[in-house]
Amino acid sequence: MSAGRLPASHMLLRKAVFARYAPNRDSPVPQEWGDLTISWKLAFGRSAIPLLVIATIYAFGEWFKTTALYAEQMRRLYWNYLFHLAFFLPPCVALILNPAKADAYGLSRRHIGQAMKIGALFAVPLVAAPMIADGLAGTIHLRPPISGRFMQSVFYQIVMVAVAEELLFRGYVQGELNRAFPAAHRLFGCRITAGFWVTAILFWACHVSIHSGIGLWDAVYVAAAGLLFGILRERTQSLAAPALAHFGCNFYRYLFGMDLYAGIATGVAWFFIFWSLPRLWNRNPAPPA
Repeated sequence: MSAGRLPASHMLLRKAVFARYAPNRDSPVPQEWGDLTISWKLAFGRSAIPLLVIATIYAFGEWFKTTALYAEQMRRLYWNYLFHLAFFLPPCVALILNPAKADAYGLSRRHIGQAMKIGALFAVPLVAAPMIADGLAGTIHLRPPISGRFMQSVFYQIVMVAVAEELLFRGYVQGELNRAFPAAHRLFGCRITAGFWVTAILFWACHVSIHSGIGLWDAVYVAAAGLLFGILRERTQSLAAPALAHFGCNFYRYLFGMDLYAGIATGVAWFFIFWSLPRLWNRNPAPPA
């Protein structure tokens, strides 16, 4: 083969493509190629805003930890209220500007009953099992910083962590990325887009970055939780299920702490959940996306 000449198979392929997309010399570039370029530019433009929002919020969180206001807040309240309050801002602004996005953010009331059932399957065993185990063993006690702040801490874990993080990540970010990249595949009976995977990665990266010194097991746990919450959100088309599951994952760990008895009981609870989940899903078909 002489230098500069393409193989015969390549020449035939070029002729076939040219014949399919450019039947005359006045339109050598396929219209479909131009449309594809425009759609990808639009997709990346749409996805840039939620990604920039997440980066801004977590940059604010890192800066806020250096301020005197943060130290005073932690001294008086123990929990980081102002940082988590920022999680409500982007989805609320987006919904004020366009209330029709409520469905895309998992805030529709149409599927709330089914979502609450599935969310309760996670929250109830994950809260009750370690509490019963430690109660029977006589080792149940609040962590020292939580003493005298129990109801405030419950409120914080429900509203400022479970609801706020799910509204930001599974609602706003995953909703916007699902719109930006609508192409989907099936996973555990759910319609999954690139938005699901990107949101799970962001959720993991943000938690690992904000919690300095996080261990390997906790990093794996956060990654698995991010995937689970995303699947629950897509399966139920609601934030109720992932928010309840999120609360169940955090409640005992942060308010009471995990000892041996609580850890074993939590493992049993997870086994019960995943044994029961397919049966509950079969009785409650996934709503249309």
